Amino acid sequence: MTVADEQLTLNLLLMEWLVKLQGKIRQQENLIEELEKKLKSKDEEIERLKEEKDKLKNRTSQNSSVPPSSDLLKKPSDKSKRKKGKKRGPKYNHSGKTRNGFGEPDKIISLELENCHICNSVL
Repeated sequence: MTVADEQLTLNLLLMEWLVKLQGKIRQQENLIEELEKKLKSKDEEIERLKEEKDKLKNRTSQNSSVPPSSDLLKKPSDKSKRKKGKKRGPKYNHSGKTRNGFGEPDKIISLELENCHICNSVL
């Protein structure tokens, strides 16, 4: 074998190797495209689910068939919108009304035990 023949076989081997690498590169490019398509569909699904979650989260008795008792109590965000009521309790210098009891009793009766309520013996 001459040097030219050896060079020719080396070139053929290199070309075969390059063709195999190009095939692998095409396979990987196809795989990347498929994965990008899957990723795009997953992103769309995530967005759809987020919108659906927001719809469910913002459901009240006025925009769905949910009973009013399940509505959450929401305080007004602005303090000026809150209900301004009177302060609780009696006014300053209010003359109070209290019970004064029953007064003096007419008759006092003292009751004493004759028998023990546990062992029923005479005391």
